[in-house]
Amino acid sequence: MAHDRDPADVDLDAWLYPDDEIPSGTSSQLAPPPDADRADRMLAARTRQLARITEVHALATQRQAEIREWESAQTGKLAGRVDWLTGSLTAWHAAVIRVDPSRTSIALPSGTLKAVKVSGGAEWEWSDDAATLAYLAAEAAALVRTPAPAAPKPAPDRAAVKSATVIVDDVVAAREARRAFIAGAGPDGSESVYPARFVAAAGGDGELVPVLDLDTGQPVPGVMVRRVARRFTIR
Repeated sequence: MAHDRDPADVDLDAWLYPDDEIPSGTSSQLAPPPDADRADRMLAARTRQLARITEVHALATQRQAEIREWESAQTGKLAGRVDWLTGSLTAWHAAVIRVDPSRTSIALPSGTLKAVKVSGGAEWEWSDDAATLAYLAAEAAALVRTPAPAAPKPAPDRAAVKSATVIVDDVVAAREARRAFIAGAGPDGSESVYPARFVAAAGGDGELVPVLDLDTGQPVPGVMVRRVARRFTIR
């Protein structure tokens, strides 16, 4: 294997399978290794890339923690200043209203101060609903509201859909068999599991195909089937 770099400048894995030989993304045309030795070098390169992903995540997490610490310190300091300015301006506006009750709105070049009456003359603050609930449940149950449980949302029964769907080699033949079966159904309209109502074409390996409802002739929206004869893993 020819290398443009001095082996003293790179680690062993990078020397055996340089990063610049690895395309970025799966959109590049796959080139299977010619032999087991090349495959082993590619495995080592894959492990190196995974290790670098871990390093990137660790560094990003560290930097994010440092940024959040800086952000919290900065915003806390600025929020304190905002609170002080707000309190001072509110006190001034209250003093103005005491002298002239009609001045509930004061327009200034940099903004407008407004004062509105609070309904009921009080504001409520709820800081610990759990503690309030525990006390009222024991001492004043009439003040506890218990909402009716929400009905569960309907959802496709995925296991049932899988069981009801048959993978077929010939959709046209399956459709004809289904039609013939329905035409010859018993007087009570009973049907057996086969011929299946829902089918999916076998397709090629890795190909996504729709689930077809043979009774309506329409694909079932939102669900597809991928033919996978063998699942490969790398450990």
